[in-house]
This record gives sequence, structure tokens and C-alpha cells, in this order.
Amino acid sequence: GTMHAKLIIIERAQALRVCISSSNVTPQDWEGVSQCIWVADFKPANDPEAPARKRVKPDHTSDFGDQLARFIETFFRSIPDSSSLSSYWVKVLTGSRFNVKLPKGVELIASAPGYWKGDDRDNWGHMRLRALLSDVHSEEILFQCSSIGFLPASFLADLSKSLNGNIRVAWPLYDVAMWKRGSNFLRFPSRHFEGGQFPLN
Repeated sequence: GTMHAKLIIIERAQALRVCISSSNVTPQDWEGVSQCIWVADFKPANDPEAPARKRVKPDHTSDFGDQLARFIETFFRSIPDSSSLSSYWVKVLTGSRFNVKLPKGVELIASAPGYWKGDDRDNWGHMRLRALLSDVHSEEILFQCSSIGFLPASFLADLSKSLNGNIRVAWPLYDVAMWKRGSNFLRFPSRHFEGGQFPLN
């Protein structure tokens, strides 16, 4: 597959807007499937209502701007002639112009292309989720997905270990799944629906 981040960053004089969605930028995804989109506006540092920014070391407790900047650096690393673009957005996200911070308890968990080990392993995907959830005690974990590709059993086992709890998935209905079948919306047999494991309508 091809890494395609569902991320939009808009820089304006009065605010920096970050949008993260569950949808691909196609009419089929937006018009036919329930999606979620997260939007946050970050005010300039000289705005009296903006929170004070404190730089921290880049680890799994980093603030939002540092984590997003690390993702952008990693994402653009494999794209030729993109260093100036990457450097620009890293400067915007970690510089002094905007306060790119979120309330405590709101975290970015990004997936980055490639294989990770050592200290980098806990910066991405379900391993970062595992690190963050290690300090959280919850009886239930709820997450939403609009589509899912092929997931080998070994990955599902690791993901289950990272979630370490009672998992509930907000999953597409059968009619929607069948409507999107031609676009590889689902990558497992229809018997999962037919056997009653997922809702039909």
C-alpha cells in the first residue's frame, strides 16, 4: 500500500488549523460512509488567551506540536526534493509563533511508514498507543474505523496486546460495506457479517 496521511494543516495570520480525518479525499468516502474529523485551532503565541508554550524532549509525553512535527519529518523523508517543505512545517509547529498545545489527555497517535525498533518503536502506531494506555485504567476502549485493509494475524495479536482491554469498534454497516466492495473497502470474507459478528443494517 501507499502511505496517505489524512491530514490537513492550514496556516493563517490569526490561527493554525490542524484537521485529521478518517476519510480519504474522495466523494465516495465522504458521501456514503460515516466519517469522523478532528479539528483544532492554535492561536498565535502573542495572543493573550493562548496558553504558554513549554518545549519538552521528544518522547511519548511530548506536546502535540512536537509529535506532529516528528511525523512530518518522517513522512517526507522518503519523498524526493521535499526537505524545504518539511523544514517549513516543522518550524511552524515547533517554533515560537503558535502555541501548538492541547489539553492534558488529548494525544496524537500517528502511523509512520517503515519498520521501527528501539526507542523509535514507541513513537508510532499501536506501540505508542500501548505506551500511553499503560497509565490509563479503563473498562472499555472504543474506536472508529471507516475501512480496513488486510491485517495479518500476527499484527492483530500485537494490536490486541496494546489495547489490553474490552474493545468496541464503531464499524460500517453491511449495506455500506457491500456498496464499497469494489474499492477494497473490506479485505476479509463476507461470512463475518453473515455469521452475525457485525451488524447488517
